[in-house]
Amino acid sequence: MFGILKELIVFKYLKYENGMLKLGDEPMLFINLFPLIEEYRMHTTREGLDYNILNYMAFYQSGYNFVRDHTLPLAKILPKVVGVSCELFEAIGWGKSYAFKVNDKQNILIMKSKSSTFADTLKKMHGPQETPVDFRMSGIFAGSTRFYSKEDIECVEVACRAEKDVMECDFIAASPGNILDYIDKYYPERHQYAEKVLTRITELKRELKFKLEDG
Repeated sequence: MFGILKELIVFKYLKYENGMLKLGDEPMLFINLFPLIEEYRMHTTREGLDYNILNYMAFYQSGYNFVRDHTLPLAKILPKVVGVSCELFEAIGWGKSYAFKVNDKQNILIMKSKSSTFADTLKKMHGPQETPVDFRMSGIFAGSTRFYSKEDIECVEVACRAEKDVMECDFIAASPGNILDYIDKYYPERHQYAEKVLTRITELKRELKFKLEDG
């Protein structure tokens, strides 16, 4: 089914029109990010982690919109939602991702990416990075899981293809506490980094009065 779906999207339904990528006549909101980024324009002078988290927040809303508007009519349980999402990401050139582990009861999603357009390009242009860089995909995974779970969900990338000798990107989407518990078990060297990212996400969401639009 997914292979057929991707072929239809690529060759029949996917189109670029008036600066917007569309699936049929519907905007692909996880790609059309300009209105969301424009909303935070006054904050884009920030650098480093803050800049990355502003991107994360924009993509968070987009991931939420994507599941709300496109995925749920096709699948109503998390594993199928993830499968459809990964097919779409690959079809539009974001990279090849897959679900490494899905805990449907606890709303924990572990995603891996065998390729990442942003991470691979950044590494090629600027060399290996010290910490994960793909806050955009983290935001998409967080927002997608948030719509499904109806709970407080964030996502942290704990391994990134932009880093030296790393072959796959690893993302953990869950409640902040569950993320840290998982990291302590499998990625203990990333605890301090993840805690810093999660703390700053909370602070910026509060500062900017971030609220998901459910229209």
